[in-house]
Amino acid sequence: MNWATPEGKELRRKLRDRVNIDGVSYAEAGREYNLTSEQVRKALRRYAEEDSTPPPIDRGPNDCWLNAFPNEKRVQHGSVVYANLRVPDPEAIETYRRAMLQLQAADEVLETRQVEVTIELPGSLPVGFAYTGDWHTGGKGVYYELSEADWDLIMVTEGLYAFGMGDYGDDYITRSHPGGQFGQIIQPSRQYQIVRARMGNAPRGKVLGLACGCHDHWVFREVSEDVVAELCKLADCANLWHGATVTVKVGRETYTFHIRHKFPFESRFNTTNAQRRMMEFFGPADWAVLGHLHYPEVDTRPLAGERRSLIRSGSYKVWDDYGQQLAGFKGKPGVPVVIVWPDKHWHVAFDDLRTGVLHLQAVRAAYEAGKTVHAA
Repeated sequence: MNWATPEGKELRRKLRDRVNIDGVSYAEAGREYNLTSEQVRKALRRYAEEDSTPPPIDRGPNDCWLNAFPNEKRVQHGSVVYANLRVPDPEAIETYRRAMLQLQAADEVLETRQVEVTIELPGSLPVGFAYTGDWHTGGKGVYYELSEADWDLIMVTEGLYAFGMGDYGDDYITRSHPGGQFGQIIQPSRQYQIVRARMGNAPRGKVLGLACGCHDHWVFREVSEDVVAELCKLADCANLWHGATVTVKVGRETYTFHIRHKFPFESRFNTTNAQRRMMEFFGPADWAVLGHLHYPEVDTRPLAGERRSLIRSGSYKVWDDYGQQLAGFKGKPGVPVVIVWPDKHWHVAFDDLRTGVLHLQAVRAAYEAGKTVHAA
């Protein structure tokens, strides 16, 4: 067969379509045109070279796809001859290394997770930050009505911004926590559909950042899907990864806080020990916030010569088989609120959302009336 003639080129085209489009093997395509599988292979390799298309992939069980590798050479070792030995190019590892660096650089362009973020807020009035998390959407024993009412209150309160503390879904999957899936009333995929709808409906600029919780991370460990990154995209906010240091500029003042779902050094005797240790690890801050343990707490006291607050957000998962098994623990809902002043470095923290909202509305009204309200 002369593959250079018009008839040969047309036959090569038909063979290419049968192999690349129809998915038949070289041997099967050859039988249709009275050719051997080796003739088909050589014809398609030549066709690929002439029109600059990549060589076809063998799909048949009797075809040797190794022949398609570019580093095959005829090599003799002693009296033994290898007709198609794959010989690595000594320079290839350098090419491979450069490709690795380029791939990482390209991947970083797609990354949204960050451990430091600075946010500039508009206006000259006091503002507040609400820390909400451990929703455990889809789990049993969850106070759903309060969870939705609290979220709605945050969304409609002027000057109040939300930060997410993690565990937005209950998300017990196969290898996360043995038996945990029996404490769910809907499956994880439906749980995050509900959470996505909540984030997608939030007014732009109301949610400033979301941290990842233990339950959220189980999805990433299993299938490499970052559900928190998707929620951040829906809310147009910062992806705070497993935790971050956040700097917020309000009026003339700048405030810094550390936020994480959980941190080592938890203590049942000194319940704010982990927050204090966060400041040792990440540096002094105006306040540090954790979630995870399902009860709200605020402790404001002098640390490192300054007034600082150690805060934990609560949970809407009130009844939990694991907590009952440990020691009869019940979850306690609570959304801490931190109010900051724009003209003096001063903050006040509350462990209850509605108490915080009332104070925020009061101080903002006072400022609008021309009065300044803060400690001496």
